[in-house]
Amino acid sequence: MNDMGRCHSCGGTHFEEKPVLRFLQYEGRHYLFRNVPAIVCTQCGQEYFAAKTHNDIMMLLRDHAPTHVESIDVYDLTGLEEKSA
Repeated sequence: MNDMGRCHSCGGTHFEEKPVLRFLQYEGRHYLFRNVPAIVCTQCGQEYFAAKTHNDIMMLLRDHAPTHVESIDVYDLTGLEEKSA
């Protein structure tokens, strides 16, 4: 797919459509979306999403329960340089 023009991140000109993972923070919570349709730069991996995809995600957040809930490990790098010294 090459109708995107140039990648805004690296200037690449080759893209492919593929499903991706999308992490999103909304109203203080974190969400993971699987199989999100995206156009991806084959050079740097920058992902682009259609406005409809964004609207679909927002509709799911507002109007639907998640498919399932998973736990995730969280690390905080605040002060990491001091801890490793």
